[in-house]
Amino acid sequence: MKRGFTLLELIIVVIILGILVSIAIPRFTGGTEKSRITEAISLLGSLRPANERYAAGNSGNYLVNATCTGLDTTWTTLKNFGTPVCTDAANGVITMTRTGGAYSIQINATGCLCCNNLVGTPCAGYGMAVCPACQ
Repeated sequence: MKRGFTLLELIIVVIILGILVSIAIPRFTGGTEKSRITEAISLLGSLRPANERYAAGNSGNYLVNATCTGLDTTWTTLKNFGTPVCTDAANGVITMTRTGGAYSIQINATGCLCCNNLVGTPCAGYGMAVCPACQ
């Protein structure tokens, strides 16, 4: 004889699945966010030497431009970050802000990376020093 689940058994299974999902989703999204940060760091790492070359040809002044146009390199804008912004002619800071504005990542001429918490995103939880850690 085939036995089906009772209503109580189904409710218990749904509760157990709900608990498992509530544990798994934050772990999955945390890893996903780390990969997004890595993608931005990779682009910043390739823009920094281009900014160094720019400064070498401009009396030591780094590019200051809202879209970093003027560097001798090309890049594709990332899906999860906005266009790089070049600021600070003295320190060669390049900033990329996470789509939605949760945080931004910066690199300066010395290669120091840091993260700005803009709406409470825990940069340190992603292994990033909080700005201005190296400026």
